[in-house]
Amino acid sequence: MKINHLVTTLLITNLLFGVACNRNGATKEQNTTQIDSLSEEEKAWKEAEAKTPAIPLNDQLNQLHTSTQEAWQQLAETDKQKFDKIDFITKEFTKVKKVNKPLLDSVITLVAEARKVRYTPQTMGDVKQLDAFDNTLNLLMDKLDRLETTTSYLKTCRECMNVFEEIRQLDNQDVVFRSRYTGAAKELNDLLKQKSKEIEALGEQYTQIKPFPLFAIE
Repeated sequence: MKINHLVTTLLITNLLFGVACNRNGATKEQNTTQIDSLSEEEKAWKEAEAKTPAIPLNDQLNQLHTSTQEAWQQLAETDKQKFDKIDFITKEFTKVKKVNKPLLDSVITLVAEARKVRYTPQTMGDVKQLDAFDNTLNLLMDKLDRLETTTSYLKTCRECMNVFEEIRQLDNQDVVFRSRYTGAAKELNDLLKQKSKEIEALGEQYTQIKPFPLFAIE
């Protein structure tokens, strides 16, 4: 009985060992295949990039200059729309009988302050100035949330619910547009610095393109 039991145990052990080996072999083979596949893909991308004709310098300048300008305009337009929509909310909430008047007044005050301290091309590189605007805006958004959640306004202004959501979306877009502006501006500024002599040869149209200011970084 003991001998049969021992034989059975050895057979099962060998079987399991064989399965494990097969699995390990299959895994190694699969990993090797994946690595080879990634290597081939990377090689294909590099070959494609090498075959892609270089963009002429004047086209690079035009594209980057346009992208930077558009991103800056998006930033300005986003803030304008956001403040205008908050003005709409505060105007509508003055009609609500049980509104928290001190909270509403503080929202109105913060909107005016945010407009006043908003960065410009001349001040965006100043950490204190940029922080003053961002901190004011953060406080404004917090108080606006409190105003919405603590006020029964739907009977007076059903449209306000959608406007609150639009304000939040506009506020979230600010991060995206800042990143987009910074990326384009840095790339343009680097190109202006690295290719200064070549740009001079392109003529006055391109020598008039100047570096764009960048946001302050703490």
